[in-house]
Amino acid sequence: MSLRPVTIEQFPGLDLRQDPGDAAGAIDLANITLEPGRVRVRDGTSLLYTPVTTPNNFYYLSPLFDDGVGRCIVGAVSAGAANLLAIRPGTGLVASIGATVNATGCSGTVFGTPAVTRFYLATTSRLYEYTGAAWSDVTASAPGGASDIVAVSSGDNRLVSIASAIHKVSFSDPGVALTFGANNYVQLTPGDGEYIQAAYTFNNQLFVFKSTKFFVFYGNSTDATGNPVFNYRTVNNGIGISESWFTPRPQSACVGDDGIYFIGPGGIYRTSGGPAVRISQALQPWFDGTTGPFWTGPVRVSTNADYQRLMWLNGKLYFSTPDCIFVWDRALNAWSWWNFAVTAMGSSSTNNVTSSPAYLALGALGAPSNIRLVRPTLTTDNGTAIVSRYRLPFETYGNPAEKRIRETLLEGTGTPTVQWSRDWGSLVTGSAVTLGTSPAIAVGRQRLAIRGRAFSLQLGAASGAWAVNRVQANVSDATRPVAATV
Repeated sequence: MSLRPVTIEQFPGLDLRQDPGDAAGAIDLANITLEPGRVRVRDGTSLLYTPVTTPNNFYYLSPLFDDGVGRCIVGAVSAGAANLLAIRPGTGLVASIGATVNATGCSGTVFGTPAVTRFYLATTSRLYEYTGAAWSDVTASAPGGASDIVAVSSGDNRLVSIASAIHKVSFSDPGVALTFGANNYVQLTPGDGEYIQAAYTFNNQLFVFKSTKFFVFYGNSTDATGNPVFNYRTVNNGIGISESWFTPRPQSACVGDDGIYFIGPGGIYRTSGGPAVRISQALQPWFDGTTGPFWTGPVRVSTNADYQRLMWLNGKLYFSTPDCIFVWDRALNAWSWWNFAVTAMGSSSTNNVTSSPAYLALGALGAPSNIRLVRPTLTTDNGTAIVSRYRLPFETYGNPAEKRIRETLLEGTGTPTVQWSRDWGSLVTGSAVTLGTSPAIAVGRQRLAIRGRAFSLQLGAASGAWAVNRVQANVSDATRPVAATV
């Protein structure tokens, strides 16, 4: 009987909403990166820094910034005599100070003038300044002596200090970080029972989030007495950053190149100034706690979002929980997830740490916690093997009748294991298929016949790098051949 080829050249992202017989997306995956026409293992990580006091978790990591001496990362550790840290890659710890660190996340920003650059970090109603040489507690300079959230109003270069519980957003004088005029503030809907959760600037507009709404500051004017007026509009459609234990959650939002992303009611949203749009529909069963039988990844067991973080880097959104990291590729509109437990993330588009044009830093759980750098040249997590898998939905491949897959051809690199499942059953024993040695691509073959009406393909490995560009299943039909390409 003749064989007909079924080719698989597209590898969609995770879609937990679908029936497993629907071809909308992958029904399971772990530790993979999706690219146009290719699926591969995610990049590995290397150790950057481990705090002296143990065991502590990193609750905050800043973007990499220039502190006047070199590039630095600010980290906030959960406990210890010196737990606000300035860490210079290649050097290590360069400055620290003791502080009470908010588990729901600190808020930090760089404030610069042509003459000087400083880093400001707010946590548990206190404000700290890092000069490039030392930390200091500058809470007394904050309006009312309290600051839970800091940001920069980039249009006129003002430091923004927010006291979340009293709804107060204060603006420094232009170009002067710690000088706040007596009338340089706005109170946002006091008495509504909602704390201010986060504040970020996008496109020269300051976004301030509460639980069911957010505010967009778009410019200043002057009143009849000469006092500044900070103009804003309210976007009140019931969507904001949901509160957790009545404390701010500043790291539940981040700035992308096309808007502000934030964790809202039952999902992740984006706004560029108008009503927020949900982007996490494919993960909805995870948010709802209703994931299906073929998902073998983490299950959301709590609505407590204290340790959830967002980070944007190079067209991708990283959504971390203490169990894993979900990654969304905007260009592909594709989700994947990494089996990597973190409590903080930081990123930058420039660096002097790796040869790549950008880096992602992770505050990894452990005893002790540490900072890891994601690096494209690595195939392990600091020596620990990366277990990866990618599983497509069940397909009839153009013929609903019973048929047999006689062999599978793969094109790519590495040695992935190929496994098939038939008729919504379990995966059968597979085999490793040797492909090319990166960057050279080669074709490998698996001869493992399996009979059924619908099939699901899984690629994966217990360790090592692999990538697959194309799969061809050669099918023997019980009826006349039917051409199909998926």
